[in-house]
Amino acid sequence: MIRKGLIGKRFLLKNGSFIIDLDEVEFLTWNKNIKLTDSYWVKLHVGGKDTRYVCDSRDELCSIINAWSKIKGKEINIEIEEIGEEYDF
Repeated sequence: MIRKGLIGKRFLLKNGSFIIDLDEVEFLTWNKNIKLTDSYWVKLHVGGKDTRYVCDSRDELCSIINAWSKIKGKEINIEIEEIGEEYDF
């Protein structure tokens, strides 16, 4: 079984690859994955480096963004409709 996603609204896990503490992430960037419908790449930037994670949906991307912002003390509660599909990094 491959487990991935948010754990406890603080850690992001991709089984077999990494686990990252969202509290350590300085900022996020994301882009639509043009090869897979409804899939998004998110980059988690930490100390001059970044970790890439594939979200299976805009809903998953929103969950990660909202969990990260809450940890940082700024609940932004981004909605699915606010995630652009036509934007590049």
